[in-house]
Amino acid sequence: MTTLTETIAALEPLVAGKPHAMLGLARMMQEDGQSAKALDLCHSALRLAPEDGKLAAKITDFITRTVPGWHFYMLRDEMRIAAYDAALRRAVTSESRVLEIGTGTGILAMMAARAGARSVVTCEMTPAIATQAAAIIAQNGYADRVRVVAKHSHKLDAETDLDGRADILVSEIIGNLCCRRTSTRCGICSSRKGASFRLAAPCGWHWRTMPWTFKT
Repeated sequence: MTTLTETIAALEPLVAGKPHAMLGLARMMQEDGQSAKALDLCHSALRLAPEDGKLAAKITDFITRTVPGWHFYMLRDEMRIAAYDAALRRAVTSESRVLEIGTGTGILAMMAARAGARSVVTCEMTPAIATQAAAIIAQNGYADRVRVVAKHSHKLDAETDLDGRADILVSEIIGNLCCRRTSTRCGICSSRKGASFRLAAPCGWHWRTMPWTFKT
């Protein structure tokens, strides 16, 4: 029986140069877990038909649906954002190497850079979000200090992705009710534990993590 992955591979050369068919294949790729390839194919389709408004609308809708809705609610939480900003200003020094797990819009990574961090690397597993975050960071003048890596934190390599181990970890993978997002308490601990052993400076568990605790 032919798998979805095999079907996609067979269709790729057939849809080349056909923008609407490329979007259809991108949908199949997304379903198959090939998110990065799906996004690239959508961008290629738009380049082929820049004047096709209907295609652009369909692709915008498709990409938007790959972005979890809770991102939009979290950005409106001014108290949460202010708390992160204050914590970063207290913790970051000119020697700090910061790793952020879950880029989102890039706001926490930019805060770390603004606080004076030596370097900031932020990882994002959703390709569409990673691409947009990189654009936002560049538009705000932080492209030379913040680097977006389109990977899950579990797939990061300290040397190739971070240029060395980090000493501060910041993340917002909690959501509005702590357990609402896919990263539940166990998921948060798993991400931090993996990052600590593989990506932290030699002090290991003593590196600074934000947030350290939370309650509902």
